Amino acid sequence: MKRTISILGLLLVCMLAGCGGKTDEDGSTDAQASNLEIVPCEAVDTANDDLYTAEFAGNTITVKPSGNEYSKLEIPIAYDPYQVYISMFDANHGSILYCSSPAAGQMTKLLYYTDDGWDSYTENDISSQLDGYPNSLTMNSAESGYIGAELRSDAYLYRTDDAGQTWTPYAVDASVDNCNGYAPVFDGKNAYMLLDMKGNDRHTYRLYFSEDGGARWEAAGEFSPDENVRGYFIKDGTVYIVDAKGGYWQLTK
Repeated sequence: MKRTISILGLLLVCMLAGCGGKTDEDGSTDAQASNLEIVPCEAVDTANDDLYTAEFAGNTITVKPSGNEYSKLEIPIAYDPYQVYISMFDANHGSILYCSSPAAGQMTKLLYYTDDGWDSYTENDISSQLDGYPNSLTMNSAESGYIGAELRSDAYLYRTDDAGQTWTPYAVDASVDNCNGYAPVFDGKNAYMLLDMKGNDRHTYRLYFSEDGGARWEAAGEFSPDENVRGYFIKDGTVYIVDAKGGYWQLTK
């Protein structure tokens, strides 16, 4: 039976061996990432890890406390129900990102923010601030957060430091530009960032690691799954990948 280890342990091995590149806040990196391995695993239950869920119900976004059937809030939308993402920093502070379907390259992107656990919220149209197709959302404090996007012209990742009012392009690695980015996931001060380096039929993904909440990033390695990645998360110190067909994978030694 193969024994697995957390990505943090793998990174310590890489740093001792001299592999992996360090990235400063200016996005510079000093070395090529090493290879990572992933293996298929059983589906991981994260239902109790999320404070709220957001899903479409007709022309509304329904916000529910995790594990409950009743709706805490219903947000009306004027466009079609295409994509919705939710991320909570704590029980009170969090955001919902709504995206309409793209039409002639255009997509409406609305950011809803709460500081009282969805008793109330503000709405901000950020369509002109994000030149890309969002694929993920993470709020890592009451004021700061990230949106990952498929590259169009100026960025694969966007960051806010004012509770979602303004979003600016953010580069984890200045040497990389032709890629898709996924919003980082956080486990205390440890953070993980995934970039889709793209390719032909089989994409290559590069994982970055930070031990100071995202101030500095380390290139941990790359992997090429059988199916393209839909999302990723960390649970109990291990990074899990969810592919486009709903399969689960975990990073291993």
